[in-house]
Amino acid sequence: LAGELLRLGQLPARGFFRLVAVLPLFSPPFTIGFSYLRMFGRFGVITHGLFGLEVSILGWWSLWVVQTLSNFPYAALAIERALAATPPTLEAAARDLGGGWLAVFRTITLPLARPAVAGAALLVAIYVLADFANPLIIGGFSPEQAATDVEGGWLPNGQVAAVTALVGGVMTLAMGLIA
Repeated sequence: LAGELLRLGQLPARGFFRLVAVLPLFSPPFTIGFSYLRMFGRFGVITHGLFGLEVSILGWWSLWVVQTLSNFPYAALAIERALAATPPTLEAAARDLGGGWLAVFRTITLPLARPAVAGAALLVAIYVLADFANPLIIGGFSPEQAATDVEGGWLPNGQVAAVTALVGGVMTLAMGLIA
């Protein structure tokens, strides 16, 4: 949806939204996690400074938010480029035949963008699996993450079949989405 909004020519302040969308690309992923922790952590600027709360945000849900924010530009830019390459006459013809914005998006735009969405999802999945810093900062300082486990060398201990099955499943799912 963000790629579609960035592609539209009539979006007000489109340049500003594109800049905001690519801003996380200019910093390492751990800076986003560290900033999130400094703003919303136990003694964060927003939670403690403004609201007087002392809450812990460490855990899975916070990690999900930080990973989404830090990897959003990869998906948004890939999908925007794919949507920009689709012929606008297809959408115009669907609107001329009486299709509303949601119907045109659901029946024309989304099926054309499905390979780009699958490719972007695979790209983001690779970045998430390769990320060491955010799971260590936001995930509760636990080193038992996928990237650190693989780097730590648990593959020679007989779990090659499990990793092979996981990679095969992800590739099958990606190919199914593309086809």
